[in-house]
Amino acid sequence: MLILSYVLAFVIMLPAFAYALMTAPTTVLFVVLGILTGLPLIMLSASALSKNSFLRWVNETSIADRQKYFLEHKEEAHRSFDATLGKLTKLRRATYIYSAALLVCAIASSFLSGILLRVSELLCVVFVLWSGTLIFSVLCRSKKVKQYTPEKDDIVITREDYPEIYALADRAAKTLGCNKKLTIILIPNCNASILRTDKENFVLLGVGLLSLLCEDELYCVFLHELSHASEKHSALFRERAYAERVDALHTDAAGLRAFTSLFFIGFDIRYLFNITLFEAAASLILEEDADSDVASYGSAEAGASVMLKLAYDTRYGWESDAYDFEPFFAREEHSLHATREIITKFKARMEERHEFWDELIYKEILANNASHPTTRMRLEAFGYDKAEILRKSGAPAFAAEVEAAIDLVDARLYELHKDEYKEGHKNAYLEPLGAIEKWQAEGSPIVAGKYEDAVSAMFFIGRVSEGEKICQAAIDTLDANSIAFALFKKASLMLTRYDFEGVELMYKTIELNPNYMDEGLDLIGNFLCLTGRESELIEYRKRAVEIAQKNKDETAKTAYLSKSDRLTRDDMPPEMLEDILSYMHSLDTKGIINRVFLVRKTVSDSFFSSVFVLHFWGGTDDDRQEILHGIFRYLDSYPVDRHFSLFDYFEYPDLKLEKIEGSIVYDKKRK
Repeated sequence: MLILSYVLAFVIMLPAFAYALMTAPTTVLFVVLGILTGLPLIMLSASALSKNSFLRWVNETSIADRQKYFLEHKEEAHRSFDATLGKLTKLRRATYIYSAALLVCAIASSFLSGILLRVSELLCVVFVLWSGTLIFSVLCRSKKVKQYTPEKDDIVITREDYPEIYALADRAAKTLGCNKKLTIILIPNCNASILRTDKENFVLLGVGLLSLLCEDELYCVFLHELSHASEKHSALFRERAYAERVDALHTDAAGLRAFTSLFFIGFDIRYLFNITLFEAAASLILEEDADSDVASYGSAEAGASVMLKLAYDTRYGWESDAYDFEPFFAREEHSLHATREIITKFKARMEERHEFWDELIYKEILANNASHPTTRMRLEAFGYDKAEILRKSGAPAFAAEVEAAIDLVDARLYELHKDEYKEGHKNAYLEPLGAIEKWQAEGSPIVAGKYEDAVSAMFFIGRVSEGEKICQAAIDTLDANSIAFALFKKASLMLTRYDFEGVELMYKTIELNPNYMDEGLDLIGNFLCLTGRESELIEYRKRAVEIAQKNKDETAKTAYLSKSDRLTRDDMPPEMLEDILSYMHSLDTKGIINRVFLVRKTVSDSFFSSVFVLHFWGGTDDDRQEILHGIFRYLDSYPVDRHFSLFDYFEYPDLKLEKIEGSIVYDKKRK
């Protein structure tokens, strides 16, 4: 494409040169061509200013205003889907007009180069190159993103082997007018989705979900997924395809493409922002629309049953890590029946918990950022206040295909992962186990900066109750400023066990250590929505905005360094500094810490961070990361009410920290 662009510029130049040989160009022509040749520079500057203006608006908008903007956009999309989508279409078309104008400028530049060839070969070459660059910037916009095609590891099932399953899919496709080729791909979970391309629809069908369904239910699943691929949503898919192309242009930009993409950055950044916003707002509408197709063309009883089973899987996932469990990589060899074992565990848990889960399902509140309706909303769409799951396994031929599908997934996963399983066993089981045993060999010290990794490993490999006891011991014995990690683990367990007292405990954790803000607020919000606590949810939404705004204004600014920062000498108490440096050196068994800088980053009149910057010399990346991780753990739980930040010197080599008086608190050469 690059070569083609410059060839086109050269070809356009030739008739201009011939014209100049035959006729003396007028001054007016020179002026017009000159203006058009230079206009892209103005367009480039305007694009950059537009981008900066947009980013400034995003950065300066308060959290409350952002949330209000999102909710208003969501309401607008729900009220008028087509009109809201139409705004994206207008923005895309405006970019096309802009591209055409840039192409006109490219032609003018090339034409001018042909005229200038009589005067200066150098000027001719310069303008041809400029023209080719402009043409290249436009041609890049036409390049389509490679569409999805199944890979060799995908578990594609054929019509010959699974005629019953395909018959249901084909019937759903015909009902909805989806005439493209249809392919079903099995995936090892309890979900379903669809990938739409220009020539083919791919239904990704979770074998865990398939194992729960009878024919009527599976038909409803196909109706729902193929509804997303029907022609009524063709306008949305056109915008999605354009967004993918635009995103790829900037994500993969390198070399000349990195420069030419700047011509469009003002348009593109707005388009990507708005389609992301629209997708978040419209996803709920699309799901409701798909459910409507299920209600219209399928069995309401079967559709409601599918929604209940999907909801059970969500609750199962929510609480599955709250109790002791056997980790997947605990065995030395890959199980031959891993998928079937997971399905069996889920079915057993479903039988045990479904009555309790039913109570929650009818209480659930729709989250502001929800992409799907609540199960209660979906059941109401099918005409049910309450519903029951279908327990039919299907006709013998269908049931046999379901069993064959489970066996196929198990066999394929085993073949795909058997060779790398030992590495997974080592990394995901033996190494965490080793961290626990090392901590135990040291006497199981419940000391800030020492016990956290061992506890994390316990939770990771399913020894939840053991980790829970250690967290409680830490809460009971450590300084109040050192227990945020233990509080977070305890609060997380309480919330995933539906214990309301975990809410205030999580707020306390976030107040102690803002590093737990994102995950902690998500857990609180999900818990309140799942348990239907409306008044508490209103209070949470207000409180979450305040916490997030404080984090944006203060704490988040300590996660990076820049030349505009207010960096000064940090007069940390000598005994504290000596203690921290001593701990750093205890981790540096290979002696790779060359220098340690300490500066104060002042964010506001009432908030600052003590910033440690480590200059390493030698060692591997893993060695450095291990040291940084250990120091982070230590500083994160240091028993003082003080904020710390930690960085690798080579991430910010241009800051010249050496120029700040007293910033070097350790120098290996002066040791």
